[in-house]
This record gives sequence, structure tokens and C-alpha cells, in this order.
Amino acid sequence: MTVPDQPLDFRVDEDRKWRPPDSRLALVDAIRAYALIGLFLLHVEQQFELYWAAPKPSWSTTVVFGLFAGKTFSLLALSFGFSFFMMLEGAGRRMSSSRFAWRLTILVAIGSLHGAVYRGDIIVVLAICGFLLIPIHHVRSKAMLCAIAAFCFAQPYILALIVAGLAGAAWALKPAAYVSDPGSYLTGGLGEVLLGNLGSGQVGKWWFYYETGRIMQVMGLFIVGLLLGRFGFFHHPNKFRWQRMMALLGSVAAAVVLLAVHRTIARFGSGPSFWTDVLVSGWFNLACTAISLLVFVAFWQAGGEFVLRPLSPAGRMTLTLYVGQSLLFVPLFYPFGLGLYNRLSQEEALALGLVAVTLQVAFAGAWFLRFRYGPLEWLWRCATWLTWKVPILRHGEPREIDRLQTL
Repeated sequence: MTVPDQPLDFRVDEDRKWRPPDSRLALVDAIRAYALIGLFLLHVEQQFELYWAAPKPSWSTTVVFGLFAGKTFSLLALSFGFSFFMMLEGAGRRMSSSRFAWRLTILVAIGSLHGAVYRGDIIVVLAICGFLLIPIHHVRSKAMLCAIAAFCFAQPYILALIVAGLAGAAWALKPAAYVSDPGSYLTGGLGEVLLGNLGSGQVGKWWFYYETGRIMQVMGLFIVGLLLGRFGFFHHPNKFRWQRMMALLGSVAAAVVLLAVHRTIARFGSGPSFWTDVLVSGWFNLACTAISLLVFVAFWQAGGEFVLRPLSPAGRMTLTLYVGQSLLFVPLFYPFGLGLYNRLSQEEALALGLVAVTLQVAFAGAWFLRFRYGPLEWLWRCATWLTWKVPILRHGEPREIDRLQTL
């Protein structure tokens, strides 16, 4: 029988023994892992933001920024929306909206602590924006949800800045407030870094997400993930072959046009040209995100599952890996630690990141041979349900059981 009051992801049988829930999609886990890997390589190439104190572009920055900047973050946001669907609307799920809100509150706390170490933390952004999904998921009309997502992607605030700037409004001609110099981190100790991250670092980050339209983009991607869940896109990908092909062609065409427009825009530090470039760049990244997702799914369906499936365990412990990356690499790059930011070339940093990615994937695969959840994922579930009775050991259950991941 199913016990409503037991923690999400678990059922209890007549003998009161824990048994695993229905298996979920390894494909989604692999997509999430790919997004996490891309985001990590981007962070390493940026030396966890110290790169911007004295940028030195190279072929590796061109490749990494081109492949992952603005794209893998979007994939994580889309995955978050799909996980929301699985928890509140998926078959057999019994998490209430209030419980989900509590779960997000815990995630805000985790993200805030992580933000003290690395100011670029995205956990708190996804968690706070996630609260808006609670009322949105009560909208049952798919057409209405599509319209809301389109409104978010249209970036009304940036459009207003462009129009007002063309009209000469002083407020729309001011430089962006999110621009900040990470140079202060090059001289301060650990205490200064922590205080800076919690203070001006968070202010600058939120200005960035607001002014560049990232918050609106995140909300749109949340809704897209929710819709993909309702449509059964990941559950029955073979049913959408024709739609996937048409969407891929449309996304490629849009990306080509937007890239051409981007290259013709005169970019300045403020004014209509600057905000037009921000708008076009955001749309270009969305098109590339769609391309990445559709190509990934197509390759998986065409026989690439054998190659991509080893990524799935890493996708089931993204919270643990994401936080662990900062705890390890911020001290490696920052002056209060080893200070590798001025010792490694961009190419060497990328090589270091690739080695670290390999180790993380191997670690995740080995971990799930014995455990049900990643360490932070388990603690998060315990806090969500206010109990330590969420089992973490597998106790000989089948190795290929997939778990609901939420980041």
C-alpha cells in the first residue's frame, strides 16, 4: 500500500520495509549531468570569476564560452521545471505545494551558504524563482502556459529599456548596474572573500540576473520543463520524432539569424545598442539550448545511450557535485588558497577541469552502487520531511534504479 505521509520517493509495503519507487528517466539525469559538466568547465575556464579581473582570451575560452555560456545554465533551469512536474504532478507523487515550498526554503538556505564561498551560486536563484512555479502549476491550459513562457522569453523589461533609450529617457541610458570588478578577491584573505560574497557579490549577481533578463528566462524555462513533463516528451521520446526534427531545424535557423544580428550590433556600455545586444544574445543562447537538448535526445534515441548513460549517476547528485566543485576549486584558484589563477594558462585550466569531470563522473557511478542518494541530496530529503528515516543504503536492491533529482 502507499503511505501518503512517508517521504517522497519511497513506498512502504505490508511488512513495513522500505522499497524503491518506480524507476525514472536516465535520459533526464544524463542531460542534467551534461549541463552540470558544461557549467563546471565554464567556471574553471573563468577561474571561478577571477578571469574577469584581467581577461586573457584564448582558443579554449572561445570554445568553452561558445559551447556552454548561457546554455548549460538554461538546461539546468529546464530540468528544474521537469523535476517540479515529477514531484507535484508525476504518477504516484504525493508532495503537496506547501511541502514543496518548504523544500525550496531549505534549498535557499543551502544556496545562501554556498554563495558565501562562490558568489556566482545559482542554487538560490533557482530556488527563489521556483516559488513562482507553485501557482503556475495550477494553470491546466497548455496554451496559456505556452503564452506565459513566450512572454517571459520576450523580455519585456529589456524591450522597455530599448524603447525608452531610443526616446532619450535618462533612466534607460545609464550603464548596467551589474558590472563588477572581481579584483578585490585578488588581495583579500578568506574572511574578506566570504564577506564580499555575502555582500556586494550577491548584490551584483542579482542585478545581473535582473538586468540581463535571466530571471524571466529562468521562469520561461521552468514552464517549458513543466510542459515537457505534461506532454510526456521524456517519457515517450519516440512519439515526438517529427516534432523534434522540426524544432531542431527551427532552432538552428533562429540561432544563425540571431548570431548574424549580434555581430552587426554596435556594442556599448549603455543605451539601446547595448540592451539590444543583451536581448539578442539571450535569444541566441535559448536557441542553442534547444539545439543542445534536441541533439542530446536524438543521439540517445539513435543508439548513443550506451555512450551517454554513464553520465546519469552524476545527474542524480548534481547538488552534491555543484557545491563540492566550489568548495574544492575556489581555494585552488583564489589567493587565500593555492592561488592558481595566475599560474595556470586557460588551456591548462581547461585540462584540469576535464580531469576533474572524469573523476566526478567516476565517483558518482561508484557512489550509487552502494547508496540511493548523493550526500547533500539525502540531507535535503531528510530536512524536507523532518525525519532521519530516509534510507540511504541500497541493501542489495537493483543497481539501475533511478531517483528523482531536483536541481
